[in-house]
Amino acid sequence: MRTSADLKNLAIALAEVQGRMKPLKRNADNPFFKSNYTDLAAMTEALYPLLAPAGFSVIQGGDGANLSTLLLHSSGEWIESSLPMPNEPNPQKLGSVITYFRRYALAAIVGAASEGEDDDGNAASHPA
Repeated sequence: MRTSADLKNLAIALAEVQGRMKPLKRNADNPFFKSNYTDLAAMTEALYPLLAPAGFSVIQGGDGANLSTLLLHSSGEWIESSLPMPNEPNPQKLGSVITYFRRYALAAIVGAASEGEDDDGNAASHPA
């Protein structure tokens, strides 16, 4: 994780956002793992209206090897995280991976969590 030299304003604003944040509604199903999750559209729909009035914006993108998530604050302060991307030649599979990583990176950088039990991925790791 990389950050701007100062985080005072960002920290104050993010604490205010997190004080208003509710668990994200799970709205999508993964039939392969018999699990459910919050899709990216629902996540941004819930989070961006909280973030924007507090001076936050989010940029996600990559260079082919990494997915970067940048949380920007109107003060000029920022936090960036980066996830290495797998070498996936199939563009449709890669698109799914990118969306998956974007969801997890966005939730992590703002401190969001989905509603319900968090089993640390155990249920999804062992398909029935």
